[in-house]
Amino acid sequence: MKKKGNKTDQERREHSRKTCFFAEVDYAAKDGVFTDTIKDISSGGVFIETDKSLDLGDDVTMLFSDFARIDLIRVSGDIIRIMPSGIAVRFEMNDDMKKMNMEKFIDMV
Repeated sequence: MKKKGNKTDQERREHSRKTCFFAEVDYAAKDGVFTDTIKDISSGGVFIETDKSLDLGDDVTMLFSDFARIDLIRVSGDIIRIMPSGIAVRFEMNDDMKKMNMEKFIDMV
């Protein structure tokens, strides 16, 4: 793990990440609607593997569903990091029910 100062990246994170395998997310950003692979997810955000040209601070609306494409959860967020392999999106969730549903989704993937 990369160190910055005295803490590792994991120690600085507010939410622990869960690596995803074969999970996708549908999302809308400024230039369209896309479907890409989720690299990892937490109750605070998601890393989406993408080659789309997006900008730091862009708003993103995401639609998460289980493998049967049911139990949809719509979440908004903003891009907080851009890397060659994708984007990190911080969730904006003020609804307790939505937070609970997202935690169930994370447990499922």
